[in-house]
Amino acid sequence: MNEKEEGEQLLYNQVNPEIMISLLEENDAENLFDLVSANKDFLSNWLSFPSVTNQMEDSKSFIKRSLFRFVNKEGFWAGIWYKEKLAGSIGFLYFDWKVKKTEIGRSIYK
Repeated sequence: MNEKEEGEQLLYNQVNPEIMISLLEENDAENLFDLVSANKDFLSNWLSFPSVTNQMEDSKSFIKRSLFRFVNKEGFWAGIWYKEKLAGSIGFLYFDWKVKKTEIGRSIYK
C-alpha cells in the first residue's frame, strides 16, 4: 500500500491509476535522498542541487524550505509518484505576484 493516501496531503492529484503528484513532505526525505543519490551523475549534467545533496538531512532541509515557501505562497515542490514510488519532482520555483510570473522546474529520474 502506498504511504501516501488521498486526503492525507496538502496538495494531491491522482493523474491516472499509476501516477500521482503530491506536495513533498518531511517523511519523503529518505525517498528523495535515495533518488537523487542514485541519479546524481545524470542530474549533475543540468542541475546544481545534486552536488549539495550529500546526506538525508539535505533532502529534509530542502523539503522544509519548500513547505515554508508553500505556506507563504512563494512557490512549492511536489513529488511525482509512479506506481507508488517517487519517480521525479515538479514545482513552481517562485511566485512573483506583482508581475504574475513564475518558473516551473521538474526532474524525472532514471
